[in-house]
Amino acid sequence: MRTWCLRMSCTYEGDKNHIVSQMVEQRDDAGNWKPLEIGNRSPGFLIFVYSLLTCQHLYMFANAAEHGLELASSQGTLDLAATEGWMLADLVVDYTAQLRSGTPTAEAIEDIRGRMNQCPVSRNIHPSGAHVTRFAITA
Repeated sequence: MRTWCLRMSCTYEGDKNHIVSQMVEQRDDAGNWKPLEIGNRSPGFLIFVYSLLTCQHLYMFANAAEHGLELASSQGTLDLAATEGWMLADLVVDYTAQLRSGTPTAEAIEDIRGRMNQCPVSRNIHPSGAHVTRFAITA
């Protein structure tokens, strides 16, 4: 199996959860985190993995705002495994957001999580592998 692990940390301001700061890191083969640098020579599959992370993030913070949930910050991780033939085998996305204001209901959290799975990149994943998306809000 080929594996990738990315993590994102963000801070927000305002009722639309405008991004103030964002950092994305990649875990290397030794288990150390290093800043993710995307450029002209970046491997295409790494860009695909990054697009999964950012697409889910967009749907998380935008839909939180639609539910009246103003976020202070969030942390997310994406763990992806692909076969030697580059077919997706496993995908786990896990986001936790820290609330600035608003009242999160169980229904709102489940709606946000479900809508995260509807981002265009996630919708185009072949259903052969496991795909898990988790979302939680803390006060």
